[in-house]
Amino acid sequence: MPDPISLSIREKVSKWLQGCTAMITLPKRLIDGGTKENLGTRLVVAAQGHKYLTLSHCWGRKQPLVTTRETEEALGNQIPWEALPLSFEDAIRVTRWLGYRYICIDSLCIVQGDSHDWDIESAKMADIYKGCELAVAASRAASCHEGFLEHCAGGGAVLSQDYCGRQLSVFARDCQGHGSRVGRGWCFLERLLAPRVLHFTRHELYLQCRTEDSCEISESGHDADEIDDKRITGGGDEAENIAKRVENDTSSCDSAGVEVAFIAVGQLWSNIVSKHANLNLSYPTDALPALSGIASTIKALYRAGRYFSGIWERYMHYQLAWASNLEDSECFQLVQQGYIAPSFSWGSRLGPVSFPWECHIVSMWRIIEAWTDLKGVGAYG
Repeated sequence: MPDPISLSIREKVSKWLQGCTAMITLPKRLIDGGTKENLGTRLVVAAQGHKYLTLSHCWGRKQPLVTTRETEEALGNQIPWEALPLSFEDAIRVTRWLGYRYICIDSLCIVQGDSHDWDIESAKMADIYKGCELAVAASRAASCHEGFLEHCAGGGAVLSQDYCGRQLSVFARDCQGHGSRVGRGWCFLERLLAPRVLHFTRHELYLQCRTEDSCEISESGHDADEIDDKRITGGGDEAENIAKRVENDTSSCDSAGVEVAFIAVGQLWSNIVSKHANLNLSYPTDALPALSGIASTIKALYRAGRYFSGIWERYMHYQLAWASNLEDSECFQLVQQGYIAPSFSWGSRLGPVSFPWECHIVSMWRIIEAWTDLKGVGAYG
């Protein structure tokens, strides 16, 4: 039987696919975890075709191993295993275990103390997280020096019961939850944008993806549609709730229902900012860059207008009405840390903020002119 797909068609499709993969945004650097034959670990320049994982983790109070201009060349030859924090070691072990070779770890893959390298790489963060095969979440570790592979089953028992002629099994244990509430601001972005997240928690291992959530208690997993209500109404991790909300708004956006999604996105952004502002950042100046990836995603999905340091033009009438939830004395102390963002932006004040509901505001003004001057290369940082 003749091959129904001609050689010319195959070549054309292959060329298309090569073009698609060539458009994928990669981090500038990756950690090469080695092969079975050579377990050496080193810092390499990323190249097209490199499939990679990312590590979502908290730095903690003690700074992890970092790449600087002075150490970049040496780390490119070899990263001493004994110099790696425990969570970095565990992440490289997981990378090898899953059959991959490369992983992106922020403190090593971005040159620390180099504002130019930071500007370029932070502007790509959304695409880097979206393009990874999997985000490894060190959810049980409050610091990168703790490690996360020491697994605790959490205890429990399987109970069997006959119900209407059917044998049912229930796994019973103390109520623990998944325990994935990591307070680092960047983790919020990483887990929101990655296509798949593998959580290593204190009580169990579980996987989140866009179609199914699987955990050790229920190996068959749960279809995402079955848990939509819990996620959107406040159950589980807040990043999950917001990710599912964005996904639902996007998937239901046809030509007739687009405006409905636009109305919701202003409040959605305010919710994102409110959650993000409650989290911890190693550097106060990361407040806006840490949300730049989500901002660029929203810009691509919705006609929200121009973006001004955390404020969307279309929703400016109430997003400018943000309020700090700190006491006046605390606000004064926090704002003395130097310039972070324009004073009209919530990003100029550290700590929790809140926004009024749009329906509670009567707009009696119009925008005559608005602009900002960007300091770096990123339009959203």
